[in-house]
Amino acid sequence: MKKLFYIIFQKLIAICLSVSLLVACNDTADKQSAYSSSQPLTREQALEVAIKKYHRFSKQASPSNGYPRAVENSRWTLTNWQSWTDGFFPGMLWNLSTVDDDITAQAIRWTLPLKSYATMASHDVGFIINNSFGKAYRITGDAQFIPAFATAANTLVSRYNPTVNATRSWDFGPYQFPVIMDNMMNLALLFDIGKVSNAEPYYSTAIQHAATTARHHIRANGSSYHLVDFSPISGEVVNKTTVQGLNSESTWSRGQAWGIYGFSLAAIESGDVEFLLAAEKMANYFINNLPGDYIPYWDFDINDTSAPRDSSAAAIAAAGLWMLANQSHDLDLQASYRNTSLNIIEQLLTPQYFNSDDDYPALLIHATGNVPGNKEVDTSLIYADYYLVEALLM
Repeated sequence: MKKLFYIIFQKLIAICLSVSLLVACNDTADKQSAYSSSQPLTREQALEVAIKKYHRFSKQASPSNGYPRAVENSRWTLTNWQSWTDGFFPGMLWNLSTVDDDITAQAIRWTLPLKSYATMASHDVGFIINNSFGKAYRITGDAQFIPAFATAANTLVSRYNPTVNATRSWDFGPYQFPVIMDNMMNLALLFDIGKVSNAEPYYSTAIQHAATTARHHIRANGSSYHLVDFSPISGEVVNKTTVQGLNSESTWSRGQAWGIYGFSLAAIESGDVEFLLAAEKMANYFINNLPGDYIPYWDFDINDTSAPRDSSAAAIAAAGLWMLANQSHDLDLQASYRNTSLNIIEQLLTPQYFNSDDDYPALLIHATGNVPGNKEVDTSLIYADYYLVEALLM
């Protein structure tokens, strides 16, 4: 009897230990898989991952070696020339500094070396300088960032043609005076410097460029051309085409996202109803043609479900739609824009699009740069992460 009691007692102890161990293991597993479940991360969790990854990289790397642009073999490729993407990394650090003050020193360290870019002969001076020096000034109010900011604005204004009523995009290619949809994003530089110094000629240049783009780039159904080429002499349209889209009459998804964001910003800065209507037309097309999971293929005219998606277009649109919702006068449209923005972000924060692995340097995967050029297809891109974080902070 004693032996039987002893055996039962031992089994009870074993069961209790097993239960305790199981609970402990489950607790540990829960902690380890907090960011690896099939559920989307919360905004707070996503920002925590962003701070950890980007602060670590900012301390380990050096601006003298280049700025991160795209991920190859699970590592950032670095650009040490005047790439249009170079302002996004310091801009990312400035965004994250609003959540974690410890990042501010690194944001300054990665911003200051870009000062020489303020005179680069490119419309992309807006992307680079406004996202670095411009953002630095807006967040800190420190006047040390104004000179580069102002020089860049003058550089961009110098590309304006009063006959075309737009700033020139590229200085290369078989074009007379190319204007791409992306250039709507560079107008932020002009609007912002106009608030710091004399508004002219910055404000009027931005307004005229936006009006020209609204008139010639947007189709009747709200879709858009990537590039419109003008005669610099007569101002007449020479050709409407694409460089990064499927074909001349298709709608490149990131170009559509640039337009939503750019015209929403122009509407905010000017109060001009023309720009609000342009943003709404482009937003409605974007929303009505999204796949079921809210992440667009790289071009809206793609019929192949195995084609690359573009999480960068999704992130840009999410930020732009949220801004637009705050400007639209139509309550139904407001709800549509907010809901779509939230749905896009929720999908981007799932493991299908968000990589929370500590060993992977970026946040978003499945971003696509240039399919026709076979460059940066289905990877991670610095500007995808930049606009995701911007949308998370809105």
